[in-house]
Amino acid sequence: MNALQPLPPAASPPQRRVKPRLRQRPRPRSHQTVVTEITVKLAVNGLLAGVAIIALAKLIPYNLQQREELSQLQAEVTEVQQRVDILQADLDRQLDPQQASSIMQEQSYRVDPNQRQVVWLTPSTETAQNSSEASQEPLQQGATHSTDQAVPQQAEIDSARYHTAAYRNLQAR
Repeated sequence: MNALQPLPPAASPPQRRVKPRLRQRPRPRSHQTVVTEITVKLAVNGLLAGVAIIALAKLIPYNLQQREELSQLQAEVTEVQQRVDILQADLDRQLDPQQASSIMQEQSYRVDPNQRQVVWLTPSTETAQNSSEASQEPLQQGATHSTDQAVPQQAEIDSARYHTAAYRNLQAR
């Protein structure tokens, strides 16, 4: 019914005759034409070489400048990277729950009540003269104190001065 029917065999096309092509012989060119062609080729190549040399002469200083800028930028990058590393370490420290109390003490004036606060004072010239006179008085008066006994007395004087100065500084805050 609607089944495909085989196609009838195709008839072979008629064969055509192939005409043999004649070989063309190259025309003899004159000597002057060859010389002119070579001269034009050399001139064009020379012109291209000159343009390339001029382009390189302009690009080399630019390349050196770019390398210098690159090295400067790389130095800046290393500095910034060091800064980032320091800030990252500080951030890690601040986010560490074990460091919370020490960070709070660093960032505020509050001190743990169990911690003893030490305040270093530089002695004024008047204080230094008074302390040197006080340490020399027992020796000048002919007292029988040895030098070992004079040192603790001086330490007691300095300790008393320290406590008064520390008390003044705490009240000043």
